Amino acid sequence: MILKLWLLSILTMVFVPLFSQDEKKEEKKEEMSCGQKHHTGTYRYQDDLENTIITRTKHKQVETGLKDGSKIVMKVRWVYENEYWLVYKSGMEPTGCLKKNEVIKVVINSCDEKQYSCSYKSSSCGNGKATFVKVMP
Repeated sequence: MILKLWLLSILTMVFVPLFSQDEKKEEKKEEMSCGQKHHTGTYRYQDDLENTIITRTKHKQVETGLKDGSKIVMKVRWVYENEYWLVYKSGMEPTGCLKKNEVIKVVINSCDEKQYSCSYKSSSCGNGKATFVKVMP
């Protein structure tokens, strides 16, 4: 009887932590912030799905005009979990208001797995809101 109890306690000490680690991994997946979910990937503007494609890597974002082939290159700097700054580097100025090295501050307000909504502001172009739809991871 003592041997059975000893064996049961050993098995419990070995297997319970293994299962609880799996549960913790699942919880962490669910707890990912919007910024973590949308740190990189390929996107389109929700209100302009056919004209522009946005490709974001860890340090760079490129917006490509699908109709005219224009490109806007920006450096990406994540400053908080749900906030990143885009630094305009080169390409066609989208509205004529961006200057080289100007910063666009973006705050992600809400998201799900396929899209996110944000507020943005820059000193020359002012404030706005946008929703980005994820095309590819």
